[in-house]
Amino acid sequence: MRSKRRDQELQGVLKRVLPLVPEDHSVVKAEFEAIHDEILACVHEKTGASAEQLRPLVEKVFRELPNEYGRLDAQERSWPALIRYLYSKYRRELGTGW
Repeated sequence: MRSKRRDQELQGVLKRVLPLVPEDHSVVKAEFEAIHDEILACVHEKTGASAEQLRPLVEKVFRELPNEYGRLDAQERSWPALIRYLYSKYRRELGTGW
Protein backbone atom coordinates (compact mmCIF):
# COMPACT_ATOMS: atom_id res chain seq x y z
CA MET A 1 0.00 0.00 0.00
CA ARG A 2 1.31 3.42 -0.88
CA SER A 3 2.28 5.70 1.97
CA LYS A 4 -0.24 8.46 1.16
CA ARG A 5 -3.13 6.01 1.06
CA ARG A 6 -1.95 4.40 4.30
CA ASP A 7 -1.71 7.80 5.98
CA GLN A 8 -5.24 8.67 4.85
CA GLU A 9 -6.53 5.35 6.16
CA LEU A 10 -4.82 5.92 9.51
CA GLN A 11 -6.28 9.43 9.71
CA GLY A 12 -9.73 7.95 9.23
CA VAL A 13 -9.13 5.44 12.01
CA LEU A 14 -7.90 8.20 14.33
CA LYS A 15 -10.93 10.35 13.53
CA ARG A 16 -13.19 7.46 14.43
CA VAL A 17 -11.37 6.14 17.53
CA LEU A 18 -9.94 9.24 19.26
CA PRO A 19 -13.36 10.53 20.37
CA LEU A 20 -13.59 7.42 22.57
CA VAL A 21 -10.51 8.49 24.57
CA PRO A 22 -11.57 10.50 27.63
CA GLU A 23 -9.75 13.79 28.10
CA ASP A 24 -10.74 14.44 31.70
CA HIS A 25 -9.41 11.27 33.36
CA SER A 26 -7.18 8.26 32.87
CA VAL A 27 -8.63 5.47 30.79
CA VAL A 28 -10.12 2.62 32.79
CA LYS A 29 -10.24 -0.98 31.60
CA ALA A 30 -13.76 -0.82 30.14
CA GLU A 31 -12.87 2.33 28.18
CA PHE A 32 -9.68 0.75 26.86
CA GLU A 33 -11.64 -2.32 25.79
CA ALA A 34 -14.09 -0.08 23.90
CA ILE A 35 -11.20 1.72 22.20
CA HIS A 36 -9.57 -1.60 21.27
CA ASP A 37 -12.88 -3.01 20.00
CA GLU A 38 -13.30 0.03 17.76
CA ILE A 39 -9.79 -0.46 16.35
CA LEU A 40 -10.65 -4.09 15.62
CA ALA A 41 -13.89 -2.95 13.97
CA CYS A 42 -11.86 -0.65 11.70
CA VAL A 43 -9.53 -3.54 10.81
CA HIS A 44 -12.52 -5.76 10.06
CA GLU A 45 -14.13 -3.14 7.82
CA LYS A 46 -10.95 -2.60 5.80
CA THR A 47 -9.88 -6.23 5.51
CA GLY A 48 -13.01 -8.31 5.96
CA ALA A 49 -11.19 -10.31 8.65
CA SER A 50 -13.60 -12.15 10.89
CA ALA A 51 -13.60 -12.15 14.67
CA GLU A 52 -12.24 -15.70 14.46
CA GLN A 53 -9.28 -14.44 12.41
CA LEU A 54 -8.62 -11.48 14.70
CA ARG A 55 -9.04 -13.24 18.06
CA PRO A 56 -5.72 -15.19 17.96
CA LEU A 57 -3.86 -12.03 16.95
CA VAL A 58 -4.96 -10.06 20.01
CA GLU A 59 -2.74 -12.04 22.40
CA LYS A 60 0.24 -11.79 20.03
CA VAL A 61 -0.20 -8.05 19.49
CA PHE A 62 -0.46 -7.34 23.22
CA ARG A 63 2.47 -9.63 23.99
CA GLU A 64 4.66 -7.68 21.54
CA LEU A 65 3.34 -4.25 22.58
CA PRO A 66 5.95 -3.57 25.31
CA ASN A 67 8.85 -4.51 23.04
CA GLU A 68 7.65 -2.40 20.14
CA TYR A 69 5.41 0.51 21.16
CA GLY A 70 6.85 0.44 24.69
CA ARG A 71 10.32 1.29 23.41
CA LEU A 72 9.23 4.69 22.14
CA ASP A 73 10.41 7.71 24.09
CA ALA A 74 7.84 9.08 26.50
CA GLN A 75 7.29 12.14 24.27
CA GLU A 76 6.43 9.91 21.33
CA ARG A 77 3.84 7.85 23.23
CA SER A 78 0.31 9.16 22.94
CA TRP A 79 -3.18 7.93 22.22
CA PRO A 80 -2.87 8.73 18.52
CA ALA A 81 0.45 6.87 18.38
CA LEU A 82 -0.98 3.85 20.22
CA ILE A 83 -4.05 3.73 17.98
CA ARG A 84 -1.86 3.94 14.86
CA TYR A 85 0.43 1.24 16.25
CA LEU A 86 -2.40 -1.19 17.08
CA TYR A 87 -4.23 -0.69 13.79
CA SER A 88 -1.04 -1.06 11.74
CA LYS A 89 0.11 -4.07 13.74
CA TYR A 90 -3.16 -5.92 13.15
CA ARG A 91 -2.99 -5.09 9.44
CA ARG A 92 0.61 -6.38 9.24
CA GLU A 93 -0.25 -9.56 11.16
CA LEU A 94 -3.09 -10.23 8.74
CA GLY A 95 -0.67 -9.88 5.83
CA THR A 96 -2.70 -7.15 4.15
CA GLY A 97 0.14 -5.29 2.51
CA TRP A 98 1.23 -3.21 5.48
